[in-house]
Amino acid sequence: MSKFSLDVLNRRVFAHTRSEDPDVILGAVFGEDAALTRVGGDILASHLDPIVGAVKEIGWLAVHVTCNDIAATGIPPRWILPLVLVPRPEDDALLGEIMGDARRAADELGVSIIGGHTGYSAGLSRPLVAVTALGVAAGRRPVRTKGARVSDRVLVTKGVGLEGTAILAHDFADVAQRLGLDEDTVKEARALMAKISCVPEALALADCGAHAMHDVICGGVTATMCPCRTPTSSVSWTCRHASKPCASGACLPQARAIPARLAPAT
Repeated sequence: MSKFSLDVLNRRVFAHTRSEDPDVILGAVFGEDAALTRVGGDILASHLDPIVGAVKEIGWLAVHVTCNDIAATGIPPRWILPLVLVPRPEDDALLGEIMGDARRAADELGVSIIGGHTGYSAGLSRPLVAVTALGVAAGRRPVRTKGARVSDRVLVTKGVGLEGTAILAHDFADVAQRLGLDEDTVKEARALMAKISCVPEALALADCGAHAMHDVICGGVTATMCPCRTPTSSVSWTCRHASKPCASGACLPQARAIPARLAPAT
């Protein structure tokens, strides 16, 4: 799965997503994964993410990936609604496995499954899972992706490529071993799945005053940093040296032992 260019999104998607609702604080905007809306006296963060490139533990992965994006706003995820589609009506055991995996992830995160949708479609060759996650600010300051400022430093945690490496090790271990990877290396790659969640560190970084946060996506750190500035922004970022890469990123006013700094674009 890949994503459309900003040009296509502007012409084909964002042209239809404008809202005049005064309670929409942050709607459909390039680079912002979660929407923010006023509900009563609080702020609701909501986000939807699909998983189509995995089979093993796809339900568990979908819940964690979606809740990561809610947590990157500095707001704890609280409720989820999974959409689960399988190829055939005979795949009910697979449906049960996916829902069991989603339940396990929900328990790990302390979120509740409050609804969703299940079904089957002859047009699918493998399961499709999408999860909507919701959370309320309850007094927390929402953090946006595009909040990066000049002189902020980029703090990263865990490792780049965790999700993709773990999926490949789970679903294509035979191919990896045919290409020369030994069993211990494949086992180590599978274990990276356990590091997917960045919810605890995202909430902690928000409490420390992070200006911008974004869960690392396809394209690694470089692609993740691009949405942290607006297309017309004068902010750029430079990496001074290589270091262990990350699963979540944040821009902080003060931080130590981190490899990159935001600066005026030249």
